[in-house]
Amino acid sequence: MRDIKIDSNHVEALVLEKSGPRLFMNITGKNAVGVMDRDKSTLTTTWPLPLGDKLNVAMALDEPNHRLFVVTRTPGKLVVLDSDTGKVVADVSAVGMVDDAAYDARTTYLRRRRSIH
Repeated sequence: MRDIKIDSNHVEALVLEKSGPRLFMNITGKNAVGVMDRDKSTLTTTWPLPLGDKLNVAMALDEPNHRLFVVTRTPGKLVVLDSDTGKVVADVSAVGMVDDAAYDARTTYLRRRRSIH
């Protein structure tokens, strides 16, 4: 067991990368996303959320497509980040009281196939 210090008073959702050592975390107290190297137990980078987006509590990862989904409560918004760079690739309005998020690759794949035919 290891202790990892994060300079914030509030850390929320964590998601693990399966193909590598990264762990993504909502550093809610700083309105940011942290990326940790699990092998080294170090925070490698921090990506600030867009100005005005606060209380990031829910998170999900689409690892094959390099998309990290972050949900904020103030305002209610789904922010999609490139999981390699932290750059915002999309954002849409969402409800304000989201507690959790999940990404279902199979459902997304089926929806894409149906829209093609």
